[in-house]
Amino acid sequence: MLLLAPGSTDTEAPLLQGFTRDQLPGLMSAADVVAGSLRVLGKRPVYIPGWHNRVFVRLLRILPVAIRIRLAGWGLKRAIDKSKEKRHESASTSS
Repeated sequence: MLLLAPGSTDTEAPLLQGFTRDQLPGLMSAADVVAGSLRVLGKRPVYIPGWHNRVFVRLLRILPVAIRIRLAGWGLKRAIDKSKEKRHESASTSS
């Protein structure tokens, strides 16, 4: 068994949620995530691909829960606001 925590993966899912690729730090291809997962399968219980994701998880572990929650909320709000701006810009240029 393997717990996979891939972080930002280049699939349609975040795009369908209104995010853009430039808003996704440490974006990895799905093929790279799968290849890394298969490499560690049976060797360790948790796999976090990408140095960016591993550093982020390590930093989160040392922060108090309240700060982690605030950071997560801030990051999501920022990404949502940016995606709204991009949609607004696209609507303005297509009119």
